[in-house]
Amino acid sequence: PQNVVDNFQPDFDKRTQELYSKHLSEGIPRWERPNDGYWMEVWAQKACDNAEISDVGLSIIEGIYGRNGNAFFNGPGPGGTAQDFMTNVIIFGKNPFLVDIIGHWLGGHEPGNFGLFHIAKERGLVRTFNPSAIPIYIWENGTPKLTPLNSLERFSLETPYLRRNYGGQNEPQYHLVNEPYNYGPANAVESYGKTRTNTSKDEKPSVNIIGQNFPNPFNGSTNIEYTLLNDAYVTVEIYNSSGDRIDVLVSGWQKRGTHLVSWNASMRPSGIYFYLFKTSGFEKIGKMVLSR
Repeated sequence: PQNVVDNFQPDFDKRTQELYSKHLSEGIPRWERPNDGYWMEVWAQKACDNAEISDVGLSIIEGIYGRNGNAFFNGPGPGGTAQDFMTNVIIFGKNPFLVDIIGHWLGGHEPGNFGLFHIAKERGLVRTFNPSAIPIYIWENGTPKLTPLNSLERFSLETPYLRRNYGGQNEPQYHLVNEPYNYGPANAVESYGKTRTNTSKDEKPSVNIIGQNFPNPFNGSTNIEYTLLNDAYVTVEIYNSSGDRIDVLVSGWQKRGTHLVSWNASMRPSGIYFYLFKTSGFEKIGKMVLSR
């Protein structure tokens, strides 16, 4: 519509057509839907535009298993109504796309079938849309616990989105977008905001420190998360402001992947503390503030 076009950049139509044709030729799943593909491209690009310029801080999905149907009142329930599920499950994270990818997977869908995530990866907003490569934590007793994705319960939440009812296909109006997708090898874990590199067995183990300890400042306990790109011998030590080592959280071999360690400082006085992370060829010191 012209009133929509007037609010876009003058060359947006040409550029969007180019991007749509590119993604169609690359085989983004379900992007070939007649008359809808172009507008799916517009929506996905604008969603990425918004994400690039927005400083959300924390992204949350309240009630991941919330609705079977569309975003409003219609669905596959009696009389064409939506079906709501109250599960008291909340997903949160720093990267809205990673939160959304896990949300799609828990809702019974395969994230690789959604063009939005392909475009987000293309634009550098995520490094993967493979849900198995994203660290998942369950919050238990005030501490995050690293949890395998396949240990979480999935629910089938049907959607009208990306319906295949063309070219001889007869997908129901409300359906799952769950056909298998080949993500390729998951060589490392997605670490939000950090660069990943792959290393061979002959190279020294590499590590990504994922941000500062969290929370920081903290009251009681704090967490340190890191990702090993190879098996490695790791030590994580805690020092006070005088340089005395007061705790050893990790000392031993660990497997490649994401790890999280918690420091319980409930018996320590307020003040400045430091963690020292060490592995072969790599050290990092982080400042922590205990405030009561």
